[in-house]
Amino acid sequence: MAFQMPDRGGGPTGPRIRVGRPSRRVRTLLMTLGVLAVLGMAFTMFAGFWTDWLWYRSVNYSSVFTTTLWTKIGLFFVFGLLMALAVGFNIWLAHRLRPPLSAMSMEQQSLDRYRMGIAPYKKWLLFGITALVGLIAGASASGQWRTWLMWVNGVPFGTKDPQFHLDVAFYAFDLPWYRFLLGFGFAAAILSVIAAALTHYLYGGLRVTSPGARATAAATGHLSVLIGIFVALKAVAYWLDRYGLAVKSSDFKATDNWTGLRYVDANAYLPAKTILFCIAVICALLFFATLWRRTWQLPVIGFGLMVLSAILIGGLYPAIVQKFQVQPNEQAKEAPYVEKNLKATREAYGIDGTKVSDYPGTSKTEDKTELRDDADSAASIRIMDPNIVSPTFQQLQQMRNYYAFPTNLDVDRYNKDGKDQDTVIGLRELNLAGIPKKNWINNHFRYTHGYGVVAAKGTTADSEGRPVFTESDLPSKGDLGTYQQRVYYGEKTTTYSIVGGPQKEIDYSDDSGEKTYSYEAKSGVNLSSPVNRAAYAVALNEPQILYSGAIGEGSRILYNRTPKERVEAVAPWLTIDGDAYPAVVDGKIQWIVDAYTTTNGYPYASRTTLGDTTADSLTATNDSRAVVAQQNQVNYIRNSVKATVDAYTGEVKLYEWDTQDPVLKTWMKAFPDTVEPKSAISEQLMAHLRYPQDLFKVQRELLTRYHVKDAETFLSGSEVWQVPDDPTNKTGDAVPPYYLSMKMPDQKEQAFSLTTTFTPNGRDNLSAFMAVDAEAGTSGYGQIRVLKLPTSTTVSGPKQVQSQFNSEQDIAESIRLLRGGDSEVEYGNLLTVPLDGGLLYVEPVYVRGGGLKYPLLRKVLVTYGGNTAFEDTLEEALNKVFGAEGSAPEPPEEEGGGTTPPPPTAENPTVEDALSDAQKAFEAGQEALQKGDWEAYGRAQEDLEDALKRAEEAQSQTDKTGGGSGGGGEGGGDASPSPKPSASS
Repeated sequence: MAFQMPDRGGGPTGPRIRVGRPSRRVRTLLMTLGVLAVLGMAFTMFAGFWTDWLWYRSVNYSSVFTTTLWTKIGLFFVFGLLMALAVGFNIWLAHRLRPPLSAMSMEQQSLDRYRMGIAPYKKWLLFGITALVGLIAGASASGQWRTWLMWVNGVPFGTKDPQFHLDVAFYAFDLPWYRFLLGFGFAAAILSVIAAALTHYLYGGLRVTSPGARATAAATGHLSVLIGIFVALKAVAYWLDRYGLAVKSSDFKATDNWTGLRYVDANAYLPAKTILFCIAVICALLFFATLWRRTWQLPVIGFGLMVLSAILIGGLYPAIVQKFQVQPNEQAKEAPYVEKNLKATREAYGIDGTKVSDYPGTSKTEDKTELRDDADSAASIRIMDPNIVSPTFQQLQQMRNYYAFPTNLDVDRYNKDGKDQDTVIGLRELNLAGIPKKNWINNHFRYTHGYGVVAAKGTTADSEGRPVFTESDLPSKGDLGTYQQRVYYGEKTTTYSIVGGPQKEIDYSDDSGEKTYSYEAKSGVNLSSPVNRAAYAVALNEPQILYSGAIGEGSRILYNRTPKERVEAVAPWLTIDGDAYPAVVDGKIQWIVDAYTTTNGYPYASRTTLGDTTADSLTATNDSRAVVAQQNQVNYIRNSVKATVDAYTGEVKLYEWDTQDPVLKTWMKAFPDTVEPKSAISEQLMAHLRYPQDLFKVQRELLTRYHVKDAETFLSGSEVWQVPDDPTNKTGDAVPPYYLSMKMPDQKEQAFSLTTTFTPNGRDNLSAFMAVDAEAGTSGYGQIRVLKLPTSTTVSGPKQVQSQFNSEQDIAESIRLLRGGDSEVEYGNLLTVPLDGGLLYVEPVYVRGGGLKYPLLRKVLVTYGGNTAFEDTLEEALNKVFGAEGSAPEPPEEEGGGTTPPPPTAENPTVEDALSDAQKAFEAGQEALQKGDWEAYGRAQEDLEDALKRAEEAQSQTDKTGGGSGGGGEGGGDASPSPKPSASS
């Protein structure tokens, strides 16, 4: 129907403007576009769902996907429907209870226009409102799938809280679900009150400005019941709050996340909550009574009384108790509750079995030479720092630019000739940034995997300061035997690859040229189906997947390829450790991932934030080392699962590790057949399992306060420790724990351990040393030992030891020379080893520069009992510190860290010539050192070694023929050769 503009007068009218319906062609086009848009959105949603299903099926964890999906769907529909029914019913009831005639007032006349306007659409409006609130409530409820599964499958802890004597499972599994139900009930009640009140107002049941009664009897009764339900829910909330006190966090005695009841909670808040519960029940009954009394007077008075009681009883009374009863005698009042917190926290974090023993910190042995052999047996001191030597691995073993090693290598142990050897290990992973030419085919089809393991002894360096490799080259060969070397899944593999199809992959390159390969495993998702290809084209936003000729029969897509994200995907109920590490197990490269079960509902156990307690100087510079779920606050943690990811097939296996953990048992009920029993762990795999770093860091943070067992000491704060900052860098972050084979004073043999140190709060001297047996499969695994130093004597801590190293004149001058030219000095891990009542500190020193862009071990710093050495090798440094030079004297140290040859003797011209050559070689080496010319310095060191060897042989010959006597040093003719000179002098 045409629309004509009215004639306002004042001139001739213009032409008529007709606004017609769009043409059929336009309508068809718009309809087609609309349908296509809807189909596109639907297929995008389907693609995400379908690719997830295909991935879970490919890793044989489809049950995890279906259980999670159906749980979410069930919660969405149940709670969405409940919310929609609650709100919809109350809107319908309010409309049904509307008065037959509304008062003739200006207010009602204005509302009549709205009533008439919505009259034709009342059903649609009701449906729209209920659908909207239902969708929102359902979406919120579906996010509670973990809470639901834990409540349904909860397993008892077998431990009861000391206040209410309920099993811990009530707080960990039941209470969170009850609180969700309560929150849902509050939301439903509030929305119903609002919806009913608006409906009553619209249809005259409530009046604001109209004469007469403000509300009809029907509206009064309806709203009273709804408000009564709200107040009844508040009564339930007060009752649950009583139990919530056991898991309530508060600031107390410098503990930010103190958890559990204190004196004021038990003697003020607890009775207050009980009283408020009773008042709320009475108030709710008064609201329900309005159905018969038809007056608001009593309910309003009751509600006001409840609010006033909440202020006086729930707020003012506890404040008075705290001020006048607790503060004047806090220690006596709080002591019983502190003891409960101490016990629960130690149990919840697995530190209740910690052995704390006194340790003098200083050696009683007067003749330190007697300790030289003890130093070797005390620890296999690791001088290859895995956090520094990655560039050295990269430079010497990268082989091709499209390979790379992680920034931080890992420490493991491998058996060689019946002895365990601490080993620094890394995988030669794919590095897409280094491929010669980047395009879609190269990035995703040709360059698909890394190749081989590279490993080196942790306790040894060669004469050039380089790692002594036990597994190297390409393909890798060495001590590890035969294994599948291709690395399709790794920490640096963050993009997808399409393998197994017509497009060949680059395997590796050697002297004979490039080798190609085609993936043979059944990992990944098959792309032979057009539906699968279309789904991945949409999901990955890569249309070429749909039509590329490089994809054909047998093509499979690999994604989610880092070990941590694979484990997190198949076990979304676990918290993943920040450091996955590789090991060669049963002819395969396996990534080993530690995983934790946690809860924040353990009564009386203080909470901690995982991201804060696991942060150190390594996580500050390498995000990949950070724990997953950093913001999680927990007050219970167990290393309940050990997981493996095959570097070739991507196969994920979860093994039960803590067989007593009720949280793991709960999740195993929720997801049956996903976790294999502990007995399924092979002997070879067991040899490479270790105590996880992130759990250790959480435990050491708790032990800074919870190493004490009595409330009096805890409350005084006199024995609070702190984890010292890493003295080897300037980040200001905590020192990381170090893996080290060592023995504590009560151990007879070395054990693979994880170690750390403590200092007093706000000070730098040492207060304690902590170690845990880290070797899985042994009887002592997981045993935490703490050596507590006396407060009456001062023992240097890591920062002070580092300062001593830097302040000694000879060492400072040597380091200045090492920094000559464009060289850079890097300090390795500062290791601490208990020895004969004292503490031995060892720190490797690396130099990078002088034409070399990777660090080499040049010196080793050692200190013990006030003696410090800065020598070329660990053996030389230990000899000097303990005054045990060996059977032959060590050449004296000169400026720059070199060695001066012994003075020439007159007895034998051959000896004189050799020592003269040695002197020249030494001087040439010092000159090269000052110039930073490491190549020339290395040649000079070789000449020096050769000259000293000739001198020694000549002197030995002289001694045999009786031609001379003291040229070989104090040891005479039986002297053994001097320690081998090193290019790292």
